[in-house]
Amino acid sequence: MIVVIADDLSGASELANGARQCGLTAELQQAFDPSATCDVCAVNTESRSLPRDKAITRVAEIARQISVAKPQWVFKKVDSMLRGHVGAEIETMLQVIGGDRAILVPANPSRGRVIRSGRYLIDACPLNETPLAADPEFPRWTAHVEQLVATRSLPIQTATRSPRPHGPLLFVPDVQSTHDVTEQAERADDFAVVAGAVDFFLALLARRGRVVVDPAKPCLIPPRQADVELLVCGSKAAWNDRVARCLAGGIPWYCLPGDCATTESEASRRSWVDHVADSLRGTKRALVGLGTHVIYDDAQRMIAQNQLAKAAREIGERTGVRRWLLEGGATASAVLGAMKCHRFPLGNPMPHGCAELLSADDATLRWYVKPGSYIWPEPLWPGRD
Repeated sequence: MIVVIADDLSGASELANGARQCGLTAELQQAFDPSATCDVCAVNTESRSLPRDKAITRVAEIARQISVAKPQWVFKKVDSMLRGHVGAEIETMLQVIGGDRAILVPANPSRGRVIRSGRYLIDACPLNETPLAADPEFPRWTAHVEQLVATRSLPIQTATRSPRPHGPLLFVPDVQSTHDVTEQAERADDFAVVAGAVDFFLALLARRGRVVVDPAKPCLIPPRQADVELLVCGSKAAWNDRVARCLAGGIPWYCLPGDCATTESEASRRSWVDHVADSLRGTKRALVGLGTHVIYDDAQRMIAQNQLAKAAREIGERTGVRRWLLEGGATASAVLGAMKCHRFPLGNPMPHGCAELLSADDATLRWYVKPGSYIWPEPLWPGRD
């Protein structure tokens, strides 16, 4: 078994889907279960949204469990824009495993995300000059990779394509092309911890003889028929775009009332659920989310996310939602947690960044999950057949 450790659900599902694209079986887990019989097991530590010290504790616990299971190899999935506690989590894995050298390749050249001279660029624009500069949880205040990774004691080397040969090291190479990604995959065996984003993971699979099967083949989406669809958007940055697409397509959209978080109002949530459910029975599809109408502090945002997850579950129970589109890793994890779902076989291979999660108990139920920073593939957008 290959094990992926990811700091949020959308990242775990993205790499599990990458395995499916290469013809491997895969499963997403909310807690590590070594009894899985799939080729690739992607574990969500849900540590990105935790405080740094709690994230370290969570990752150390999962890494110990995985070490006992002795998988074929382990990959540490990080956010491609280095959001979260990237350096701390890699350093923690080194301490658990017992090594002192790690390689980190977060760049995704296939999506225009590269590292040049130690600086992260998206479509040639420095990271801190993109909309991610205003990310509500992890604002990208600089494009310098060394400053974004931030370890406590592990030396970091950037702005080169070749690592120092000896001594403790976190190596974050310049990567500007798929050839560069492949080059770094060739030296992965020299490091105790191998970490990065989806392009690097696919390059490591290719090195082991597993390549994406027919990348031009369209993704397979089961016919919608009379399925009820609910799109749950937890991404503040993506909200306005999703609303615009709903307006263009005649799809209703609803923002969670602010007092659901600011006062934890159960009555307000129930009233909102009644309204959305009544509408959804007629329209068959809708968008719900936190919106941008309320500015939450960190504590309120966590409450709002949990309230949104509970509301989504209640709407689904009342209207028989069969097809879920969950946007944003923390939101997806909260919704699936509210539904008491913890293990998911991966279904049909999806386009990069998206994944189809199946239910072991209900063949008609599907969840589609992706990060907020990616757009929805056209075949998945509600109302498209």
